[in-house]
Parts: sequence; structure tokens; C-alpha cells
Amino acid sequence: MMYKERDEKMYKIFSHNDLDGYSVNTICNFYNINVEIKNINNKMVDIELMSFFSSGKHFNYEKVFLIDLYINKATAKYIDEHVDNFILLDHHKSGEFLNIYKWATVMVDVKNIPACGASLFYDYLSNESVIVKKQTMNQYVESVRLFDTGEYLRISYNKQYLPEELNALFYLYFKYFPAHICSNMRKQTLLNCSDEKVAKALLSKMRIYAMNKSKEIISFNFENYLVGVLFIEDAININNTFKICSDKYVQYDFFMFINMFKGISLRTFNSVDLSVIVDKYNGGGHAMAAGMPYDEELVLNILNSK
Repeated sequence: MMYKERDEKMYKIFSHNDLDGYSVNTICNFYNINVEIKNINNKMVDIELMSFFSSGKHFNYEKVFLIDLYINKATAKYIDEHVDNFILLDHHKSGEFLNIYKWATVMVDVKNIPACGASLFYDYLSNESVIVKKQTMNQYVESVRLFDTGEYLRISYNKQYLPEELNALFYLYFKYFPAHICSNMRKQTLLNCSDEKVAKALLSKMRIYAMNKSKEIISFNFENYLVGVLFIEDAININNTFKICSDKYVQYDFFMFINMFKGISLRTFNSVDLSVIVDKYNGGGHAMAAGMPYDEELVLNILNSK
């Protein structure tokens, strides 16, 4: 099969399908970067990349990026042996093993500041002189970083940053979010008046949900830890519910949030490395925030313990 020569101005990007991942779309939209982006979940990353590379489609692009996601050892080995225009930018502790490859940059933090996919990509483009950083985009990327790393739950941050508001609006606008936010940023603001009102209403509703949900906590012994378990209907409410539960139930080592469609999320402010725990269950993530696939046997054990 024949493919055209690489378009030196075209990037192909595979990125996550959360706020951090879609912020790659926002950055490219704002700077009018010639790019094709596919947002995927972490269950599909190895399948998507192996299909893409084995078909030879990567020859059509100057560079192929994977951002805010990491790959397994088999995919990494194939890429290292057959692909010469691939760049991986990620911040998950579970993906640090990939740093043995020259094309992989997995950085949990940068200068002792927790990183996110968007911040790593933004810095990469700036360092490569593809873009010049702008104040409004700096504000946006820092807001996303605060949310994605969970720092906004632990520290007091400058009011110019809007981590919760942006995430609430992302779930409202979803794939239209990057274009909407870019339109605002070109007017030198992150949120317009309508956005501010909608975000305020959404966050108020989410906090009421979190307060009510926190009353349904289940105590469960898991991996030699005492865990507070909650069944949660919508993944967007995990962080708010976690914050309330961590203040309310100090006896738990960490909290487990179960959503049968999205999987199982773990959160903690303690010195438990959640990335190590979820690795046993084919999951991944960070020390204080990690996830794993839905586990029917585990869920039945939790329900039976109640």
C-alpha cells in the first residue's frame, strides 16, 4: 500500500478523553496548529495505536503524539522497532517504565510541581518554538493542571484559576468545549457571563449531591487497608464527594468510588501509593488518584460485607 509523503506541517495526536486530554485540542485550536486529533479512553489506547501504526498511516504525518495516556510493553516494543516519528507525553506514575525509550517523556512533576498532559504538551510546543505562550492560555493550562492533579482539593489557589468551573463546563459542552473556550480566550477571558452562571449552578448541584452521597459510605477491608466505599452514578462527582468524605471520615486509608460504566476510582490524601494497588487489577494512575476496571467479584464482596 502506498502512502503520500509526510506533510511536514501536520501532526497526528491521540489524547485522553477527559478535560486534560481535550485541553490538547484546546491548545491546538487556539494556536491554529495543523493537526488531526483523536480522543480515546485508556482501555483503547494500545488497540488504537497498533491499528494505526501497523497500517502505515503514521507515514502521512510529521509527528505522531500520544498525550495523557501510556501504552503497554508490547506496544512500546513495536513502536521502538518500527516507528521513527512518535512522541509520548504523559504524567501517570504507572507509565514511568516507558522512560527507557528516547521517544517517551513521562513526568509526574516538573520542578517539583505536579504535571498534567496539557501542561507537558504546552511546554513541549513552547520549547520547540511552535508557539509563544500567552497569558490567557497560561491561565487555562494552570487551571486544568490544578484540576487534573487534584491540587485544587489540597491547596489554596489564586482566584484567577478556575479548575472546578472548567471541568463542570467540559462535561456540559464535551467535544464542543475546546472551540467554546478558545472563542472566550480570544476575547481575553476564560468564562463568559453565561458560563459563570452555568458553572456556579452546576457546582452547587454537585456539592449537594456529594453531601448526600457521603452518607452512604461502606467500610471495607481491601489490600490490608480500611477503605471507604461509595457507589457513584456519575464520575464527574467523584472529586467533590472525595473531598467531603476525606474531611468527614478520617479513619479511612483511602476511598473507593465505583461506577459500573466508568470503572473504579481510588482517592487519598494519605501516604498510600494507589498506583501500586491498582496495578494488581490492571489499572493505573497516580499515587493519590488511580483507577482500575470494574471488578464484579470485588463489588459482590463489598455488597456482601455490607
